[in-house]
Amino acid sequence: MTLTRPLIAAAAATAFAAPALAQDTAATMNAAMEQAAQTLQLSDPQLSQGRGPDMRGTLPGGTMVELDFYRDGTLEEIEAERDDALFPLSEVTAILPEAMLNAERFPTDAMMEKVEISRDGFEAEGEADGQWFEAEWNPDGTLREWEGR
Repeated sequence: MTLTRPLIAAAAATAFAAPALAQDTAATMNAAMEQAAQTLQLSDPQLSQGRGPDMRGTLPGGTMVELDFYRDGTLEEIEAERDDALFPLSEVTAILPEAMLNAERFPTDAMMEKVEISRDGFEAEGEADGQWFEAEWNPDGTLREWEGR
């Protein structure tokens, strides 16, 4: 019987902590999305209501993009909303990690379809020097794979 009370107390504490943790996560995500929208000067930014990308908006050059974020508020992906659309990398560099921008053979003047960031490194798909490419880098910026068409 003496073990039951601590277990009940722990369960009650966890039940009350979970909503607070979820609120903190949501607040972190919302703050990160608002900051990204402001930094990128997105017009008509729209936060997701569940499934799909976390946020949509239009870059100053007119390309509609979708942005996804990790729970801690760090950027996961920027992707052109339409398959046939590309956005200038220069319009999103302000929110990309320094390691990505300084990576081996990273095409800083490219037109991008997608940029993705993870703990394992980063990926990009787009057009550089008139050629389509898909590339992957390690977290330290060393090139892992480059495919051109």
